[in-house]
Amino acid sequence: QSEVALDKSLGGEFESREKVVREGEEISEVRPMQGQAPYIVNTFLTYLNDDNGWEGTLSYNVQGKSLAIVGIGLNPDVYTSPFHNLSLKISKSLGENNRMRFSVSADNMLYSQKNKVYLSYGAEDQIAESYIPYSSYGLSFSYQLY
Repeated sequence: QSEVALDKSLGGEFESREKVVREGEEISEVRPMQGQAPYIVNTFLTYLNDDNGWEGTLSYNVQGKSLAIVGIGLNPDVYTSPFHNLSLKISKSLGENNRMRFSVSADNMLYSQKNKVYLSYGAEDQIAESYIPYSSYGLSFSYQLY
């Protein structure tokens, strides 16, 4: 957890937030550090068998909600929503001394959506930006000369 003290000088961030405070809202003297997620999860499950040449990796990644754009005045803060990514890569080595390798891979298998959301006291969250990155798939072949 990281936070930043609001600038309290004349015309600073604290004053700009105080000028547009809503009924019941309290302005804090600190805010989350921009880009700092409260959690990050990276997990990997790997299989490797040198005897038969098979190798595989399944990975999952997610990062918690983080402040993307610091709001000022009437413009609210914008936060990134968690994005869940699941990837898979499977490889098979063949031939003399396992010099040939075939691989297949897939990224963003969950077809997860990336969102940035306006967050403002007493208001319903509004989408600022939203898109779904394409899932990508790959097939590769390599040959080691020596």
